[in-house]
Amino acid sequence: MVKDVILMIQHIFSDLDGTLLNAKGQLASTTRTAIQQLTVPLTLVSARAPFEMQPLIDQLHLTGPQIAFNGGLIFEYHHDQLMTLQDHPIAKYVAASLLTMLQHDFPAVSLSCYTANHWYTAKYDHGTRYEEQLTGQRAQLLAYDRLLRRPATQLYKIMVMTRDEALMNSLVDRLWAMYLPNMTATMPGRYYLEITSDRATKANGIQFIQQQHQLATDDILAIGNAENDLSMLQLAGQTVVMTNVETNIDPGNHRAVPNTREQNISAVLQPYTNKKCLTSRG
Repeated sequence: MVKDVILMIQHIFSDLDGTLLNAKGQLASTTRTAIQQLTVPLTLVSARAPFEMQPLIDQLHLTGPQIAFNGGLIFEYHHDQLMTLQDHPIAKYVAASLLTMLQHDFPAVSLSCYTANHWYTAKYDHGTRYEEQLTGQRAQLLAYDRLLRRPATQLYKIMVMTRDEALMNSLVDRLWAMYLPNMTATMPGRYYLEITSDRATKANGIQFIQQQHQLATDDILAIGNAENDLSMLQLAGQTVVMTNVETNIDPGNHRAVPNTREQNISAVLQPYTNKKCLTSRG
């Protein structure tokens, strides 16, 4: 029976932070080896921007479509050029209202926003510096009103960071009280809030690829660890929740696998590789 289930899987979709990567944003050597030995396609499904995902895509020699901004942008890289397959940016007037409110009413939070190719902030702070260390990217300093005046600007994600849980709860309440259309917000971790188009869900991203590649539900394995992974876990035929200190969802009926120094996602990927056995340390 287990063998039959494994043979049914035709495509793997995996979250990045806390799932494919550890808490420090690092890729274990065993995970890298398992991915390089996969016999089925792997699509990264992340809240990150494409340019934050590109080093990992190149390192793992991944081809085919990838999903950024929680489903807000589906893309491929061809000769280092971003090719957009589908996208759902935040409406400009919604982004302007949100950024104005957050700057004025919540000046203590770390605030930044993303286009497909750039990361912007109006001020450098502890959150910006932490994110730079985690992703290896550098934020560009620019006033948000100037950014939004550019005709070509399309924002896909607004990110808020704070370790003050009371402040975050107050911010979330204020956000929903604005009743802005066509936007949604998720918390991939205790200190992060990510605002995107309401059409930007990981499930929508997977469904686009599912239709393009004629995949049945039972053909799909989805792996995640956070609130923004729930939609794709509900969509897939086979599911795994990677558990660690950052996991903020109940594994429920999903298979649970620890993401630790001793064990990681390589144990999940191993049955879909061309090798019978992999060590799980890394």
